[in-house]
Amino acid sequence: MSANPTAGEIPVETAGSVRRAVAFCLDALVLLTVVAGAAIGMRPGGVAEAAEGPQNPIDRVVDVIVQRPAELLEVGLLLLAAMLVLPVASRLVIGRSPGARVMGIGPVDRRGQRPGYGRTLLRAVARVAGGVLLGFGWLWALMDPERRTLHDRLTGVWVIRSRGSDTPTEPARSDQLDL
Repeated sequence: MSANPTAGEIPVETAGSVRRAVAFCLDALVLLTVVAGAAIGMRPGGVAEAAEGPQNPIDRVVDVIVQRPAELLEVGLLLLAAMLVLPVASRLVIGRSPGARVMGIGPVDRRGQRPGYGRTLLRAVARVAGGVLLGFGWLWALMDPERRTLHDRLTGVWVIRSRGSDTPTEPARSDQLDL
């Protein structure tokens, strides 16, 4: 058991590092699938052109970097946009990220409610920033007594194990921006 985000009324169990890492990998798989599909669809030749060229994936990456840096920038911006949109869209549709749902975990604020859309977007921005800093934001959880990442701390969020329901807690109002 860990510190309770709802001031100690009902003890909750924070999600462990392994569960969070697996959820992150599942979310990354979803994210990369969406971005790869969109990137291939953005190409003038579509899938047919993507199948041409070197078969070695490393050679393909080098070709894109050297011969088509504008495409690389487009894909990078698309990835960044998806990293910011996916958490908010997931929050809207299923209440948490796909990986968190599969692993039975979810974010809550200090009141024990799911964070609002504004806090979710702010957390996504902080997560990207923590990743850009060589993963420091995520590695923070290994040293944190409550197993919270830097983006959890910055946005006042705890990631807890679900209590057996589909969502970790009652949903916040849809019009709640909660910053």
